Amino acid sequence: MTNKHKRLFYIFYLVIAFLCTTELHAQNEKYEQDVIEEITTFFKGLNAKDTTLIKTTLAKEVSLRSVLIKNEDKILVTDSISSFLRQIGMLPKDLIIYEKVSNTKVNIRFPMASVFTDYEFFINNEKSHSGINFFTLVYLDDAWKIVSIMDTRE
Repeated sequence: MTNKHKRLFYIFYLVIAFLCTTELHAQNEKYEQDVIEEITTFFKGLNAKDTTLIKTTLAKEVSLRSVLIKNEDKILVTDSISSFLRQIGMLPKDLIIYEKVSNTKVNIRFPMASVFTDYEFFINNEKSHSGINFFTLVYLDDAWKIVSIMDTRE
């Protein structure tokens, strides 16, 4: 192979590598938008006490855990998603709940994604507690679905 052919091959290789990287980056941006949309829909449902909307974001089986933090003590609590949804559905109509999320961080390693958020939880416009949310999502049947929710409560 002549130097000219080597140079052309090298340029061709760089162009292909650039195109593949660009396509992968664009796909990851699309996945990130889809993951954030799924989490946003979950919170819209939660804040509206709309269990039907919440269910659209969930996989068939979801683990739900909380770390309760009081002073130096930490207690791990496990709940079922059906119990969580039942509790949300039983809240009085006039009770206002709102979870304000911030500092959202998304990590995607297809077909899995993780999302961390800070949050403050309000009941009737009074701050109840705050902490960190951690969601795990999996790309199932052409859609991102939540398979695990973990939070801290301080």
